[in-house]
Amino acid sequence: DVDAVSAAASYTRSARIEQHIRDAGYRHDTAARHRGRWISPSGEIFDLSFAGDFSGASGSAVDLIANETAQAKDDAPEIRHLSPVGLLLMKSAAFEDRGRKQPSDSRDLADIAVLLVGCDIVADAAASQAEVRAEVRLRAERLLAVPGLRSGLLRHFADRRPIPPDDPDSLCAEAEAMLERLIQLAT
Repeated sequence: DVDAVSAAASYTRSARIEQHIRDAGYRHDTAARHRGRWISPSGEIFDLSFAGDFSGASGSAVDLIANETAQAKDDAPEIRHLSPVGLLLMKSAAFEDRGRKQPSDSRDLADIAVLLVGCDIVADAAASQAEVRAEVRLRAERLLAVPGLRSGLLRHFADRRPIPPDDPDSLCAEAEAMLERLIQLAT
């Protein structure tokens, strides 16, 4: 699936974005738990959240930080994509909401696992403002405190059939080490 977060100043502006999505052939999935879920004409899922303090927006500090740290696309400067830190924060918040009880089944934890070993998230965090680093530290600490985190990470890495010399154990150790480094960086 594809996730998107939009910063909009008002409900009216967010409604305009939703109309553009409808015009592109998507239908709003009103039965979904995620109230911003859209389904493409071919069945792909598109989850859209609005960050901000207006009615219909999340109001979440994590969403606002994710928007603040988003990076512009070279070919479309009006569209920005989440930075590694922004994605970590959003996926960690989602994991808190819906994955903490069963880490091995959490798609959010699977995304976090790949993010921790797939990019230089420590460098991205180091370049962030102090308030962002503080939130990164909090999320990394909470992740490391999850009972069953290691078994969840191992399962997610095994499901992705790593290419040797990588194996689930070494990738799990690397992910845990990245979380430790993120905690240390933010102090």
